Amino acid sequence: EVDPSVTSFLTGYYSSWSEGDMNAYSDCFLDDAVIVFVDEGEVRSRMPLEPFIEQQASMQRNPATRAVERMTDHRADVDGVAATATVDWLLERGERRLRGVDRFTLIKNPAGAWKIATLVFYVTDRGSGEI
Repeated sequence: EVDPSVTSFLTGYYSSWSEGDMNAYSDCFLDDAVIVFVDEGEVRSRMPLEPFIEQQASMQRNPATRAVERMTDHRADVDGVAATATVDWLLERGERRLRGVDRFTLIKNPAGAWKIATLVFYVTDRGSGEI
C-alpha cells in the first residue's frame, strides 16, 4: 500500500492541474525542480519550474487545449525523507484520450510537506487522437 501522505499529495497535484489552479500546482514543486519530457526514449525537453508552469498555465487557460488528468494507478517507495513515485495517468480533452507515466522524486520539506524535486514524464498510449 502506498503511504497515504504520498497518495494525498499526488491527488492534490493532479486535481490542481486539472482545475487550472496554477498557484496550488506550482506549490507542489521545489523552486529548483527540474521537469523532463521523454518521447520515444529521447529527452525532448528539460526545463526549470518557472517556464514549465507558464507553459502549463497557458495550456489550461485556453479552452481548445484545456484538459483533465487523473491517476489510474500509482506506486511509491518512501523512506520518510524522500520518495520515488510512479503514476500511470489518463489525460482527457473532450473525446480525446492520452495515457502516460509520471515519475517523481519527492522530498519532504521541514514543514513535513512533500515537494517535487524532479518529474520525468512520457506518453505510453496516444489513444484516440492527438492532444
